[in-house]
Amino acid sequence: MPSEKVKNNPIMRKYIPSRIITQIADLLKQGITPEKIALSMAWGITLGTLPVLGVTSILCIAVALVFRLNVVVTQLGNWLAYPLQIVLFIPFFMAGAYLFGYHPLTGDLLSRTTLSMSDFTQTLRLLGGTTLQAAFVWALAAPLMILVLYGSIKPVLKRALATGD
Repeated sequence: MPSEKVKNNPIMRKYIPSRIITQIADLLKQGITPEKIALSMAWGITLGTLPVLGVTSILCIAVALVFRLNVVVTQLGNWLAYPLQIVLFIPFFMAGAYLFGYHPLTGDLLSRTTLSMSDFTQTLRLLGGTTLQAAFVWALAAPLMILVLYGSIKPVLKRALATGD
């Protein structure tokens, strides 16, 4: 049974928490191919790193429906990518500022807090533009991220499905 091979595979057990393994194994049991799972996961992780808080879940559902991906796996990838999203905020924001010729948002917390309390609309303008720049850089990197993630996840799932204890 394919799902048992995935659950008992030492590669999968070593690096991935058992709840996730069980969910993926159940999907394989339902007949979803490793390719579809890998593509859904790649899209979910990639969308989960978008440097805009609060929109990734909706984007994952929309992309999954448009491309006929598995919504559950796409959301799982999105949720798994949340720590990565936080880590990638600064590189995306810095790259956006560099690409568009602006100074990156730097400075101490007190001056940022003072600005936000004194002129809320100016703060929104500043952060909105910076966020759009970061999202543009993410959009440039996203196709490569999807390809690399898909190319990395698919063989692991196929190997896990083919081997098992």
